[in-house]
Amino acid sequence: MLLLLLLLLLVLLLQQQQQQSDTTTATVPAVAATALSAAAATALSAAAAAALSAAAAATLSAAAAALSTAAAALSAAAAAALSAGAAALSAAAAALLAAAAAHYQQQQQQQQHNQQQQHHHHPPHHHRHHQEHTAQSAAATTTTTATTNNNKQQQQQQQQQQQQQQQQQQQQQQQQQQEDEVEVYQVFAIFV
Repeated sequence: MLLLLLLLLLVLLLQQQQQQSDTTTATVPAVAATALSAAAATALSAAAAAALSAAAAATLSAAAAALSTAAAALSAAAAAALSAGAAALSAAAAALLAAAAAHYQQQQQQQQHNQQQQHHHHPPHHHRHHQEHTAQSAAATTTTTATTNNNKQQQQQQQQQQQQQQQQQQQQQQQQQQEDEVEVYQVFAIFV
């Protein structure tokens, strides 16, 4: 009986050991698989994060380069437009000044020409008065004296009228010159 009991105990112990060994051998691969799965997931997550970070950095760099190029192009275009506008305004101002100066010179020449014509084409009043004086001198000495005085008065009046005309012309020239200068200054002030 004792031998049988001992044999049964040995069998039970062997079965327990075998079960424990089976459980251990079955648990080790599961733990290893879980560890490998976790490591693989971590590695994949790190690789994905690195790839996303690199892609984002490349995208941001490309966008910054594109923006910089566009800004440089816009700046160059704006500078060219401003330069062209300034050149056009300067040319227009120079043309207006030249036209105003030419107009002023033409008016001065025309006024001088008119003055010369008026100076050389006065009617010969003194010759007519001299004939009247000769015709009347045959009638009476008093008439001759009166006619002579008349002629002198008329000549004085003509001289006064000529002087007044010259003064008026000079005043008109001065006024015109002042107006022309004001116009030129106004045109120049607009474009400066």
